[in-house]
Amino acid sequence: MEPAVSEPMRDQVARTHLTEDTPKASSDIENVNQNQAKKCTVIGGSGFLGQHMVEQLLARGYTVSVFDIRQGFDNPQVQFFLGDLCSRQDLYPALKGVNTVFLCASPPSSSNNKELFYRVNYFGTKNVIETCKEAGVQKLILTSSASVSFEGVDIKNGTEDLPYAMKPIDYYTESKILQEKVCTLELVE
Repeated sequence: MEPAVSEPMRDQVARTHLTEDTPKASSDIENVNQNQAKKCTVIGGSGFLGQHMVEQLLARGYTVSVFDIRQGFDNPQVQFFLGDLCSRQDLYPALKGVNTVFLCASPPSSSNNKELFYRVNYFGTKNVIETCKEAGVQKLILTSSASVSFEGVDIKNGTEDLPYAMKPIDYYTESKILQEKVCTLELVE
């Protein structure tokens, strides 16, 4: 497997290509099984951001599965997988046979539970990356937070190239910085 090179895109997504045969242009999409090319899993799909992502993906014709610790909504078009993202055994069935995984799972920033933030955002992300590789997923798209660059001063005209906060404002932010870094490190290993 050849690692891809990607820069985190703050407050949006970081794309991680996980296999050598990832289509590089829209014209190459024909080389990928059409059923698999439109199949995705949204990890954390029962949360606020995840639910909106699921709606948009369905509207664009994707076959969508959701992996989460709970089923937050009912939709006959969506297959739900319940489990712990730190468990490869729980994750694998939700990732097998999909082209793209969206990682939206995170405890709410208001939680202030340092151990939970690190378990989900750091260790969980490492597990998601490894399970994606094992399942043959081609793209992992990480949702992050603008807080990774925020140090208590308003950011004007900010871009995704802003450096990480030197003094993160809370445990949530610390864990989101580590989450982005682990995705970047996985690309170069």
